[in-house]
Amino acid sequence: LGNCQNLLLLDLSKNNLSGSIPHEVLRLQSLSIWLDLSSNNLTGELPGEVEKLKNLGRFYCSQNRLSGLLPRNLGSCVSLETLSLDDNLFEGPIPSSWSSLRGLVQLDLSDNNLSGGIPEFFVTFGALKYLNLSFNDFDGVISSEGVFKNASATFVEGNNKLCGGIPELHLSRCNSRTSSTTSVKLKIAIIVVMLGVALVFTCLLFLWFRKKRQQHPRTICEENWLLQLSYQSILRATNGFSTQNLVGAGSFGSVYKGILEESGEVIAVKVFHLLHSGASRSFLAECEALKNIRHRNLVKVLSAISGIDHKGNDFKALAYEFMENGSLEDWLYPSTSMNEPKTTRNLNFFQRVNVAIDVAHALEYLHHYCGT
Repeated sequence: LGNCQNLLLLDLSKNNLSGSIPHEVLRLQSLSIWLDLSSNNLTGELPGEVEKLKNLGRFYCSQNRLSGLLPRNLGSCVSLETLSLDDNLFEGPIPSSWSSLRGLVQLDLSDNNLSGGIPEFFVTFGALKYLNLSFNDFDGVISSEGVFKNASATFVEGNNKLCGGIPELHLSRCNSRTSSTTSVKLKIAIIVVMLGVALVFTCLLFLWFRKKRQQHPRTICEENWLLQLSYQSILRATNGFSTQNLVGAGSFGSVYKGILEESGEVIAVKVFHLLHSGASRSFLAECEALKNIRHRNLVKVLSAISGIDHKGNDFKALAYEFMENGSLEDWLYPSTSMNEPKTTRNLNFFQRVNVAIDVAHALEYLHHYCGT
């Protein structure tokens, strides 16, 4: 049978077949109409290969002696409209993975040894018109919504531990103990959630205070240029001025991203091209202009480096705070290349107004309050 790769339906019902279900039969992915193995003497578990029947519409395997747990991977058979596994020896709960079987119209699991609660996801099965769970060992509260509000479509008799539901199902009322247990579980869940939120808040507060303590002495160093950096430390921080760390380039220098070995602090290093005319004057001018500037909308200079590189040439650089979000130009005029979606960087109107206001504040400071 496993070689019959073009079968659309297979009906072996009402015979005296025995033994386990051949795995090869369940691997016939061509089966799309139905597979009927009911009313035989088949034993053993329902093989996991049942997940191969993704195109199967109806599966009948009732009135056998199949045992074990209901297969979780049966949830992969999303085309199923009818599933009959009644009158077997299946045990355990209904797998949560069956929540994907939203196309089911008929489901019969009656006359087994199934236990646990009846899953809530049956309520969301809009196509379900027949649900037979009778004569098992289900327990808990049954819903009154979805298919469960139709007594002519739902059958749950023979499950003495069930309660609730619509009156037509003739189930016992859920006692106060059940309600009390549910209430206690709800209270415990609320307490656990509140403790979790409090713990996360405490951790965030601790990290904020720790970061602030670490930043405070660094601010003092910035204001007094006490951050001592050498050519070697800058070389290591930028991985030898690697092009991968290149942030941008101008007429007088190139800017690299660097990570200091000692503190792990991320900085931006502007290396001046001293062979270009005017680069040395630009270095001196920037040192003089920026060393006394203190404004939240202007990047801060952390240190100035002046010395000799490994080739014996003059070396001059400035270390700035590193701006994690990149260039303002890239935010105002985001890239529209094929490889980058337009929504990657997209400022709304109010954000653009705030940017303009912040720039205006910085210009006001430079023109009216800065002594340089």
